[in-house]
Amino acid sequence: MVGKNRGITLLEMLIIFAIIGILLVFSAPSLLLIDSTAVNVSGRELGDFLNLCRSEAISQRTSIRLGIVVKSTKPEENFRRYAAWKWDKKTRDFQQYSEWRSLSENVFFSKNLPSKAKASDYAHKEPSAVRGDYILDAVAKGFEQISFESGEKRTLRFLEFSPSGRTRVMWGEKRNLIVSISSGNFASDKTSNWVQFTVDTLTGRTRVYRP
Repeated sequence: MVGKNRGITLLEMLIIFAIIGILLVFSAPSLLLIDSTAVNVSGRELGDFLNLCRSEAISQRTSIRLGIVVKSTKPEENFRRYAAWKWDKKTRDFQQYSEWRSLSENVFFSKNLPSKAKASDYAHKEPSAVRGDYILDAVAKGFEQISFESGEKRTLRFLEFSPSGRTRVMWGEKRNLIVSISSGNFASDKTSNWVQFTVDTLTGRTRVYRP
């Protein structure tokens, strides 16, 4: 005799939900740790790249720009890819100087300084750390880059290191230039996991802050 098909009982459903809940509780810390590690790795790499751009500008006695993609024909590049451009005296223009680099998966350049940064411990200890021109501000001036090989078009925001090691943006007036990276959504500033970079315009030296 063939048994009748039996549906899932209420008790079985509750047991399933309980198991899922337990798994989520144990997996959440692991996911946060992964995100934190990715932000730390990207932060270290970006910090090293900023220092490299400054040292190259000084040693080669030219201007070096760090450009960050804010708009691309490839959406996955937005607020994730960056590279360096060097002033070419012959062409009288900036030419790409380094290979493209990218932040870790699920890590983005923040459109604005995270709102929690101004309430962070380092901001209380050093208020000037969070005062400055934000490189990716909507009013910031940028430049466009077009690949003649693929036809890809990118719009970038940038900061520029001079031969003396100083730093500037074309529209800025404040002593510091600021940019940050965080995990999650680049359009949101509701994050507790970020790295802030503050570049002194007079010396070009970069300070790194972590909540």
